[in-house]
Amino acid sequence: INYVQTGKGDKSVLLMPGALGSVWSHFQPQIEKLPELLPNHTIIAWDPPGYGKSVPPERHFHLDFLRNDARYAVDLMRTIGRPKFSILGWSNGGTTSIIVAARFVECVEKLVIWGAPAYLNAEEEKKMRVLRDVQKWSQRNRE
Repeated sequence: INYVQTGKGDKSVLLMPGALGSVWSHFQPQIEKLPELLPNHTIIAWDPPGYGKSVPPERHFHLDFLRNDARYAVDLMRTIGRPKFSILGWSNGGTTSIIVAARFVECVEKLVIWGAPAYLNAEEEKKMRVLRDVQKWSQRNRE
């Protein structure tokens, strides 16, 4: 799993990118500026499996992918010795953050999400089913 860690604080903030995003494409300004703005925090930004530099594995959008990402995020934070953390979650990373906060209550201090779908209506669910078939995406989006 690819991750970037900046700052030297005792408290931890995990940055969760959105779908098909990466550490740098979604969080470069935060990685660069938050250590200065939050000197008591260490900032960790990660690429979930199949995103950014966390390849392989190839990304599969099965029904449990957000739940799996939540577990991987908690496992990463525990592995690097930061079992208690706050989360900034963008887009699907925000939805994953909600799952982390619900399933791993003991780990999450604070939660900030934006641009995150918390539920899908019938029309959105239909669109998501179409998007799950990566082979139907343009070559550019598949890369």
